[in-house]
Amino acid sequence: MKKQFFYAAMALAVMSSCSKDNDPGNGNPEESNDRAVIALGVDAPAVTANTRGTGSVGDVAGDDNKWNSQRLFIYMVDQETGLEAQEGAEGAKKAIFDNTALEFRAPKADAKDQGAIRIYNNYVEDTDNGVIQYKYYPSNGRYTFYGYHIDDATGATTDIEAKTVTGVTINGTQDLLAATTIGMAADDATNDQSLYKNIANTLTGEWADLMNYQFGARTARKGIVPILKFEHQLARLKFFVRAGSPSAAGWEHDGTAWVERQSTDGQNEPLGMQVTRITLKDMVDVVDINLAEPSSKRNGNSTASFVVCSKDPANKNKLDPAKGLIEPVVPKYPKDHAQIPTTGNDPDAKGTQVGEPVMFLPNGNIELSIDLKQYVEDTKDETQGDKVTYKYVEKLDTPLTIDQTKISEDVKEFKPGASYNVYITIYGFEKIEVTAVLTAWENGGDIDADIEDGK
Repeated sequence: MKKQFFYAAMALAVMSSCSKDNDPGNGNPEESNDRAVIALGVDAPAVTANTRGTGSVGDVAGDDNKWNSQRLFIYMVDQETGLEAQEGAEGAKKAIFDNTALEFRAPKADAKDQGAIRIYNNYVEDTDNGVIQYKYYPSNGRYTFYGYHIDDATGATTDIEAKTVTGVTINGTQDLLAATTIGMAADDATNDQSLYKNIANTLTGEWADLMNYQFGARTARKGIVPILKFEHQLARLKFFVRAGSPSAAGWEHDGTAWVERQSTDGQNEPLGMQVTRITLKDMVDVVDINLAEPSSKRNGNSTASFVVCSKDPANKNKLDPAKGLIEPVVPKYPKDHAQIPTTGNDPDAKGTQVGEPVMFLPNGNIELSIDLKQYVEDTKDETQGDKVTYKYVEKLDTPLTIDQTKISEDVKEFKPGASYNVYITIYGFEKIEVTAVLTAWENGGDIDADIEDGK
């Protein structure tokens, strides 16, 4: 990704050095007043990285940790005044980065360069395309960029002078991210972790001097693109279920292969225990974000229930907690069975995932409830060859505590930016069977009685 970002930055540098008031221009880029294009980059999401929300951004480090056109709010701040950077004639100035008129989008999931933020004046969500808008640095000045992503969370109030976003109301489906500009450093050319390493190596003789001009027209003309590091402000839970008994599992092993357990009444219903709802109780639902750090904290004492959702394929794969339901999930394998696949890439080997992840502000242990149902045998008719009928039985609001002290890693408490896998073991309904045991009479001995012996 670093190389891709570097090449994109150089392309933008060529564009900016060949642009003056939107017209081609010549001259020494170090001395001319050629307008320099404002281009911004992003690092990969820091953890996992859609309500209706679109869910969590990205994933745990690896190939799946990519942006996917998420909407970003970006602000350009003058380092000298602390105010938003302005453009236009006196008396008619407006913010260069006007988030009401512009749409900032993270890279597409299939973008060759996962580093470049796209700026649109007209974005068409259905096609993930639009009209790119170019913006230019003022001829002087240094600027810092701040950004955040809140999906469709409501109630947010942005105060860029205070570098805060307050009153963000969440429901468990939004992934809140906040970012400030990563600064250039003296050791960027030798730091393997630096996203500026490649460009720093091409500007070895100038790097120390250019550090005094970050970020503005001069650094832009040298191909230096400010990078924003977006950090997750919430923690994430991914839920999985496992069958604690064979009767809860959706599959059974017949000695040679795994086969699905289905009813014999012609309905072909799954016989395993189904999870139909998971509700997280009393979750923090209003958050304030500090963009400068970045960090987040609770706003007030308000709480709400969060529900695990499944994506709606008919509605742009968005999540809707108002529906409050997930696609029923049955754990595939009985837990600890000797034949569970240990090789390959079977996603159900450790547990079967339930819905989409839930994002939350860490606030201690989590109390939740689980709704279960199972298709079980109801009657067996001996007059019709032991014909079996079935019915659904439900068990609602089964309580469970997620104890953060049981986290497998060293830190025994939930923390922002961390993703947790929660494996819940469930058990199938068991038939109530009573056996009647006939107790034999005890031999108490014989008694002889003679009528003539009577009194």
